[in-house]
Amino acid sequence: TTGLDLACRLAFLGRFLTVEHLTPPPRSPKATRRHLGGLVPGLGLWWYAAGLRIYARSIFPRKIITVSKAIAQELVHDYGFPASKVVPILHGVDADRYAPDPTARAKVRAAWGVPDDAVVFGAVARLSNFHKGMDTAVALFARLCALRPDTPLWCVLVGSGPDEAALETQARDSGWGSRIRLPGATDRAWEALSGMDVFLMPSRFEGLGLALLEAMACGCCPVVMSVGGIRDVMTDATLGWAAPPDDTEAFLRGMQAAVDIGPAGRAEMGVRTRQHVLTHSRADDQYGEFANAIEAMMASPRR
Repeated sequence: TTGLDLACRLAFLGRFLTVEHLTPPPRSPKATRRHLGGLVPGLGLWWYAAGLRIYARSIFPRKIITVSKAIAQELVHDYGFPASKVVPILHGVDADRYAPDPTARAKVRAAWGVPDDAVVFGAVARLSNFHKGMDTAVALFARLCALRPDTPLWCVLVGSGPDEAALETQARDSGWGSRIRLPGATDRAWEALSGMDVFLMPSRFEGLGLALLEAMACGCCPVVMSVGGIRDVMTDATLGWAAPPDDTEAFLRGMQAAVDIGPAGRAEMGVRTRQHVLTHSRADDQYGEFANAIEAMMASPRR
């Protein structure tokens, strides 16, 4: 893969564009070892080498499109990418497919065994604790159930991944396993999202959070960790609840607030979240910007 990447960069020099989907790793604090019993300081070459491995991605491309402003800022400010090369263009959503669907809502809820009057928290995601924080979702949902034992709360985590078995065990051991569903992966995510009231994204890092945009297009109320590109999506407090990174207490308060506003409040928020996607993240508009960036690069003289 590395060889093919290098071949493409060299073959299309001056006409090569890359897309960065992920936030780069955070820069470690610069530190050096000392040698000869502490008398001679090191040069910290490891720190420069680590930065150079990321910076090298900026050398050959004519333009670098990032799927969020957060990625662009980190590449430019932390790794020295030329700002003139970096163009943030957010992902877009097919808002005709990802839309509230009462029929799909009834269908998936019946398949999950969820009562009609339940408040359903959920996610459509890769079941990864390290990345997506699904263990946090299960732990906080169990705490919420303990705080609201008489409220019909359910949690449905749709997807598959390396921590699926661990999450099933965690759900069972939480004491609220009867209200937690892990139905597996789906190729009809829009239907699963229509069955949810509150979308949970307790991620530890995100380039953008495309699933968040899809959930908002389906009218879900978001409760998220404000990491990476999620900040580019959750630009208004009226769209949902955004907790600071790793602040599980703030995240739990968001979950509680989503219950407290009731069905009418959640419906109103769902209208706002969908309108936000229609205004800022429609696939036709965003991928049109992508095409414009490519055409502008091709029309300019090769350098």
